[in-house]
Amino acid sequence: IDNFNTSDEGKYYCYIKNDISEVCTDKSTVI
Repeated sequence: IDNFNTSDEGKYYCYIKNDISEVCTDKSTVI
């Protein structure tokens, strides 16, 4: 997990997948 982001819609995690694309989970997902 590279980033922890907070938005008006809730909290979600973002991470780098395969060193290419950033993937963000749904706000209800905990990883």
